[in-house]
Amino acid sequence: METVYIDVLIVLNTYVTFLLLKATAALLHKKTRRVKMVIACALGGLCSLSVLLPPLLPAVSVVYKIISGAIIAETAFDDDTLRARARTMLVFFITSAAFGGIIMLFWLFGKGVNFPNGQLYIDVSFVTIVVSSAAAYSGIKILRRFFDGKASDKKYTVCVTHKGGETNLSGFADSGNNITDMFTGKHVLLLSREATRSARPIIPSNIPRPIPVKTAMSEGLITVFRVEGITITDEDGEIHIADMLIGIAAQNFEEGIDAVFNPKILKY
Repeated sequence: METVYIDVLIVLNTYVTFLLLKATAALLHKKTRRVKMVIACALGGLCSLSVLLPPLLPAVSVVYKIISGAIIAETAFDDDTLRARARTMLVFFITSAAFGGIIMLFWLFGKGVNFPNGQLYIDVSFVTIVVSSAAAYSGIKILRRFFDGKASDKKYTVCVTHKGGETNLSGFADSGNNITDMFTGKHVLLLSREATRSARPIIPSNIPRPIPVKTAMSEGLITVFRVEGITITDEDGEIHIADMLIGIAAQNFEEGIDAVFNPKILKY
């Protein structure tokens, strides 16, 4: 077997873990905490030390990758429910498999790629790895925007008022948010868990009611409530009055996003 330098191996797999976690976060619009991300990436680098073990059977190698991947995803993200954890891990595994497929192409064409005990080791410059992986991550972000159906990169400010209280939130137009109230037919503006804390002054004192939510990946209940007014202002200064309910999400969104709404609401 070709000589493997442990320092290069750990640094490379730490960086690849970071790339895969950021791609997962981008696809799921999840916000990650820096400390948890650092720990998860370090685990990814340390897991690559399995190259020091005797050659593993393929089945054992697969089980090892699944267990280590699940631990890394669990460490990196704040998920409150079993369904949310399963969804995050599934997207992380799919992202990892896609990345592995791309690397396999390099391996087939003899570009210095090795997989000792299933761990990635590439005999190329670190600069090349950084540039190529950054390009791949940018491609994922572009695909995420495409599937979100965003017509532009406009930024939105969501102003919520209720009984004299007011809070301004950073909004994101996501066509994937198809949550509506089955009784009123109104769309739901989702607040992140973190934004909900800062919006306490405008949350009605009466007990909000739950509504069922079903997506392609999960189903459950979210809490919704009505407020006196919601306005959405884009970066061009155009103001939209939105007749929506507000829902409380179980997780935080991507950094810089407090509230998510369906862009259809802007056409009403």
